[in-house]
Amino acid sequence: MLNISYRMPRRLFAGHGSIASLVRRLLKAVNSLIAAGIAQREYELNLIILEGLSDRELSDMGLTRSQIPGGLKDAARDRARLQRERLGM
Repeated sequence: MLNISYRMPRRLFAGHGSIASLVRRLLKAVNSLIAAGIAQREYELNLIILEGLSDRELSDMGLTRSQIPGGLKDAARDRARLQRERLGM
């Protein structure tokens, strides 16, 4: 996930809390979409790399071909959970 924080200047939206809140929510949504796209591309590239390995190479890592997609999804889920915890979400 991208670690981008958007802080709006207090004076810019003074008295307009709803506008500042809306802008922050919008920027957070855009950030989430970008992060999801990056994560999907990372998954696809890792899948291509692992599928290109021989059965022997996979065996040396303790993997079988059938474990590749599920293992990558589990790793992505764990990484996202750790990032949420680190960001306090």
